[in-house]
Amino acid sequence: MTLLLPWSSWRQEWEVRLDEVVVDGTERSDIASGDHRRLDLSEPWESATVRVTAVPADGERPDGISGLIVHALVTCRDTLWRAPVVLAPQEDGGWLGRVELSSDVLAGTVEITATATATVDGSRRLVALGTTWRVVVDPGDAPCPSGAPPFRTVWTAFRGDDAPADVRGAPDSYAVVAAHADELVLYLNSGIEGLQDLLHADRARGPRRMVRELVGAEVARQALASVVRAAAGEVVEMSDVDTVSPPTGRTHRQALDAVARAMPEVAGLDELVERIAAAEHGPSATRFALWAEIDAAVAQLAGTTAAVSDAAKEVRFV
Repeated sequence: MTLLLPWSSWRQEWEVRLDEVVVDGTERSDIASGDHRRLDLSEPWESATVRVTAVPADGERPDGISGLIVHALVTCRDTLWRAPVVLAPQEDGGWLGRVELSSDVLAGTVEITATATATVDGSRRLVALGTTWRVVVDPGDAPCPSGAPPFRTVWTAFRGDDAPADVRGAPDSYAVVAAHADELVLYLNSGIEGLQDLLHADRARGPRRMVRELVGAEVARQALASVVRAAAGEVVEMSDVDTVSPPTGRTHRQALDAVARAMPEVAGLDELVERIAAAEHGPSATRFALWAEIDAAVAQLAGTTAAVSDAAKEVRFV
């Protein structure tokens, strides 16, 4: 992000890292994803402590500033809770501190970032912002568990002479999900120049990182949507000959269960299955409304909603 300020400042975001996560006395650094800048606290918990490190952007320190102070800032818009934590300077140039979180005051959207202020021309000014981490505290906001649904990813040129039959019908698409006898395969189009490098750019920063997260989230959304629609088709087929019940396949069942948990107006998997079956045999308006809710839940689970929100926030002053 570029700061558009009428005084000296870092023009690129500082890098923010979260590690050494302790949840209810147990070390849980595995729930912090640096690639997605996400801390998953969706399982039941009471208190957590996180080490926050803020690292200045590359380049020289801006001229004309003094008295630099860096805070880690925790913000929860749903509960109007905001907590700054002072970070201490380190010998390697970074800034370090520990943030304490409590489930009693957090809900919905929670973010952790860093801000740096300094004295500029005799006034205390904002001189740097850090990258933002999203904290998942509600189960409905949690991403799909790793491996559910399981995709094998294959890169291939969709217009190539040896392109699989699964992708020949969509030569200009960037992603196609194909169902085989015992697995699902996510085909990604290596014929799109730069797509593979972009999605594999784990250390991307600035605009490139923003685009990578948008594209990656959209690929995930398309893949999950394909599985959800296949699972819904299975539900409809079974409802024609038997009582309404969830899909029997593990992948389809897990996908619908994740979507049900992400839909505020649905009590669980069984209710979602009943609504899918009823909508198929009911008015088209009812079916349209249900799939609008399902599509919104899929976008949330895939990270598309969060990626769009983050991108809009980053470019709002550009």
